[in-house]
Amino acid sequence: MAAGVGAEEVLDDRWYMSPMLSYVLADNDRSFDGNAPTGRPFDVDTDDGPGVYLGFGRAINRWLGVEVNMQGNNFDIDDDIPGDDDLDDWQLRGGAIDGLLFLSRNPAFSPYLLVGGGWLRTKVGDDESTTNPMAEAGIGFMSHAFSEDLAIRMDARHRTDFNNDTIDGESNFSDWVFNVGVAYYFGNKPKPAPKPQPVVQAPPPPP
Repeated sequence: MAAGVGAEEVLDDRWYMSPMLSYVLADNDRSFDGNAPTGRPFDVDTDDGPGVYLGFGRAINRWLGVEVNMQGNNFDIDDDIPGDDDLDDWQLRGGAIDGLLFLSRNPAFSPYLLVGGGWLRTKVGDDESTTNPMAEAGIGFMSHAFSEDLAIRMDARHRTDFNNDTIDGESNFSDWVFNVGVAYYFGNKPKPAPKPQPVVQAPPPPP
């Protein structure tokens, strides 16, 4: 506890880079059914899938931080559309600016809430890509338990993709994104200012 309090005396406002691996749970509305031009009904199942995340950020004060990120993931598509061999994956690529609200700056465990927005580019199979706004909110933590320059990081985010171009009748998709990785801090960690030395009173003159 004493070590944590001492480390909090000076804000670590260095820039950091945060690469993470993602796993995305696809909205059920990304799976759909319909009728082919021949009149035959079909089903399209969109599976959950892996992704990647890369963020750059820094602390603004003891409570707030800002982070710019790039993210992407692929969903595999299983379909029985007759004569369609091109509908095999659903690609998402994009980026966002997030605000992070830290509930504690204890280096051993720093939990945070996040909220932000940006854009996502969607490409399904060989179709033309489309770009739409997106928003995300979540919760996570960082931990400098083993190093002051490298933090373990995990978070979970609810991402809303405001996409009304890909599936008729759908105006947005809500996916869950789970990230795990690290945050590497650049430069030297700020050091606390030296404590002022006590003033020594001169002894009284001899009588």
